[in-house]
Amino acid sequence: MKNKLLIISFILITSYLNAQNTVCKLDGDGDKLEFILQKSHKTNLNKSYGFTVEMWVNASDTQLSSNSQLFTFLNNKEVDIDGDILNEKTGESEIPISIGINKSNEITLCINGIHERKIKLNNLSGIKIKSINDNLKLTNTKLKLEPNKWVFLSITFNKNNGSISIYFDGKLQKTIVDFNLKNIYYLGFTKFVVCDFSDNDFISNREYRNNSLIVNDFEEANKFGNFKGKVDEVRIWSKILTQKEILNYTYAEPKNISNKILHKKLTNVNAKKIKGNPVFPQEQIYYTYLGKTDDNYGLTEFWLYNKLPVNNSNIGIAPKSTITGVTSSYTYNNIIVSEGATLNVAGKLNIGKELIVNGILTANSDAELNLHTASITNNGEITLENSASLYQGYFDEETKTCTNKVNTENGIWHVKRNSPNLSNDNIYNFWSTPVYGVKAGEAFNGTDPTKQYRWLCNTQSWRNLKEDEILNPGEGYTIFGQKGLSGIQERTFSGDAIANGEIKVKIERNEEDAYCIIGNPYPSAIDWIKVAKYNPNIINGTAYIWIQNSDVDVENNESTDYGDYAIINASGIAMPGNAGIDPSQYISSSQAFAVEMIETGDVTFNNCMRVNGNNQSFYKKEISTSKKLWLNLSNNIKSSQLLLNFDKNATDRFDRMYDGKLISESKTNIYTTINDSIKLCIEGRDADFENETIKLGYSTESKSNYTFSVSKTENMDDIDILLLDNETMITTNLQHNSYYCELNKAENIEDRFEISFGTKQFLTNTANKNISTIIYGNNNQTIIKYCNAIIKNAEIIDLSGNKIKTTYNHNKKIINHLGLNKGVYIVKLKTNKGYVNKIIII
Repeated sequence: MKNKLLIISFILITSYLNAQNTVCKLDGDGDKLEFILQKSHKTNLNKSYGFTVEMWVNASDTQLSSNSQLFTFLNNKEVDIDGDILNEKTGESEIPISIGINKSNEITLCINGIHERKIKLNNLSGIKIKSINDNLKLTNTKLKLEPNKWVFLSITFNKNNGSISIYFDGKLQKTIVDFNLKNIYYLGFTKFVVCDFSDNDFISNREYRNNSLIVNDFEEANKFGNFKGKVDEVRIWSKILTQKEILNYTYAEPKNISNKILHKKLTNVNAKKIKGNPVFPQEQIYYTYLGKTDDNYGLTEFWLYNKLPVNNSNIGIAPKSTITGVTSSYTYNNIIVSEGATLNVAGKLNIGKELIVNGILTANSDAELNLHTASITNNGEITLENSASLYQGYFDEETKTCTNKVNTENGIWHVKRNSPNLSNDNIYNFWSTPVYGVKAGEAFNGTDPTKQYRWLCNTQSWRNLKEDEILNPGEGYTIFGQKGLSGIQERTFSGDAIANGEIKVKIERNEEDAYCIIGNPYPSAIDWIKVAKYNPNIINGTAYIWIQNSDVDVENNESTDYGDYAIINASGIAMPGNAGIDPSQYISSSQAFAVEMIETGDVTFNNCMRVNGNNQSFYKKEISTSKKLWLNLSNNIKSSQLLLNFDKNATDRFDRMYDGKLISESKTNIYTTINDSIKLCIEGRDADFENETIKLGYSTESKSNYTFSVSKTENMDDIDILLLDNETMITTNLQHNSYYCELNKAENIEDRFEISFGTKQFLTNTANKNISTIIYGNNNQTIIKYCNAIIKNAEIIDLSGNKIKTTYNHNKKIINHLGLNKGVYIVKLKTNKGYVNKIIII
């Protein structure tokens, strides 16, 4: 990128700079920023006894030359070998003053006298020669700039004593003397050049002098090069600033100060100039997009930040430019990524009309490309990293329909998604593709081909995918982990077009209670509730997402892979208790799921089912307003969850949007039953529930100690949740305590447990009709005054379900204890006629 420059006229460019507020970033390969000095500026410099140059500097840690020039003054004059001026108009540039940085980021000084010209010299007609002033010095100050850190650099030049003083952030670092600053021809100054001077071969290691070939004092390693880094806020003063003035002007705006020749801000940021490190954003080169006429785009160059401006609705990215970290809440009409350019999006980017990618565009993880009403022309390469989201489509209020812009596809798409954390390669997940033209063997590379499946809805059976089989958006696939690997695994879906607009997935139902696996077809999350409502005659309103975890088999002390379904519908989500995730109604890109089929037909997806964001993982938390209760049944190995949703839109009958049937691979389950046969893991009920009693069913796979507990509630903080065990006659308020009991191996037990709602006053004496008792208590003893049955055991339980330590005297029918605090307790009697619970008040 040789001789790339941005020439700035000191007088004419002022309004341009103020409007564009550019910042200077230089790549060390020919970039420069030139200020043309006018006659008055040169006169002021010539009359003064000294002057000062200041600027913010941020040097790269990879200077490309051993003598990179940070800034220089240029003279436009030609002299003969004896120093006489030959022709000021046709002469070539001379460097009277140059400040540089070597590869170690140390400041170097070069003062007085290098110039280059063509001259007829005896028999050396037309040869370019170089001349060196006798006072020329190349000095290494040993003052080092810390790489990639902003420093306010101030340098004063004293003509009287030939000294140069260097300040960092207003503090004097070093003064160097014995420079010939008096005899410099200041009236010949033409330019002040920031960050570059010339090509690297400006100084040769050989030259002609006095008709003789001599060796230059500079070695090849000391050639001038181009500074790599950033600068901002250039100032030139026709006076030597004092240290106090330098310190004051470092962190404050110098206003109405005399002797100021040049003051150019190169950034529009209100930089908080903290010592040594002002806060600037990362800068990049952009091109402004001027308009579209017959498919031709006009481009004009200027400098901007990677935080795109909000005063330009059309932006073009320059050829060969690499733009990183872009994010903006502003909506642009058009963005063009030129051929050879790279645009990297880190946050949100909103586009209203058209995105044209002729180069490379990458959206980082969690980035959002929001193109509600915009189309995409992809002639290059677009990559969506894991959890990045591309949203297209909108609801037309006039036509009351969902619509979208049609994309033009001539490029390549890559959508990357991460799997959950897999403990081994025997764990599988449900996948779908958001890209057309993807082959199974490429998308699921590393997985044994015999462990890649497609579920056949019509026969309710599996078949293997072929390596070259093309995957289709909307279809669901069951894929095991990569062979021999564990952990999070990245899958890449690469193809020639992105899924957009209306997509139909055909399903076939040939038997009752039949399920099919379909998937999110888009490169953004979808709202499952919208999908379910849109397809009322084809599928029920519950989605089943397969989850698999690694657990330990206690009896065999072996690791097992425990899998079950996360279940989602309008009531909410019921989870496998050991899943450790928190999903919602928003199903992310590349996630497949099972649905119960009602009829054969097409499941239809459209862009209005898509949502912004919510694409961070396969699962995301939801927000709800109805009253909900998540009840868990678990032991050390297995767990099952039941969701009860009390909603004004639900009924006590089967509701396709609010009731979720139990399908589970686990033998530990908790459920409710409706219509005497349908088992539910999500039950939606009407909102009037406080006086209802709901029977709970359960199944277990082994004899073990189990726990009933409330995982969480919504909008039920002031309502008691009362679990009654009809076998032990213990009632537990699950809002405060879990209930622990031993359960045998069993299937479909539906008469032991029930749940009800109310307050503590709801607890009344629960008595067997065949048993009459009179019981009263005091601080140390509880006396059973009368009981018409044989008492086999007696114990006291508090309202949280905790047993009080006691002993029972059979002869005296007295329960002895150490003393009870004042409160309400339950006396539980086991008799030959059954159980009875009695409330006592101490």
